[in-house]
Amino acid sequence: GMKMGMYTELVLKCEISADSPQAVKAIIKHMFAGGDEPCEIPEHDFFKCDRWKCVGSMSSFYHHPEVVNSVTEFDYTDSFYVFSRSDLKNYDDEISKFVDWVTPYIEGSGDICIGWRWYEEDEKPELIIIKK
Repeated sequence: GMKMGMYTELVLKCEISADSPQAVKAIIKHMFAGGDEPCEIPEHDFFKCDRWKCVGSMSSFYHHPEVVNSVTEFDYTDSFYVFSRSDLKNYDDEISKFVDWVTPYIEGSGDICIGWRWYEEDEKPELIIIKK
């Protein structure tokens, strides 16, 4: 079973679609680009987690000692690309809840790999595949 205090690495690589609501874009930029505190917090289980803001903002020496975040905006479209590597103690299954919340706003169709999660005691990461 899961031991408390163990970290999971989350690597996220995805494009947020141009037609995503402004409130969603504001939350993504808050989480991954140091953007302002969002005005509206959606009604979704992810935001009921005490540590939802830890996604994209915490690190541990177990995986890599620093957070790496990059949000790239494109001149020709209102979509933007997110790259993030962070660690968190996934006590409330924050990662799955985050993926569930963000999936509708990710650009693409079919099966899309948006990164991986790597629990610190596992030999290898588990790919995060969403279906659009």
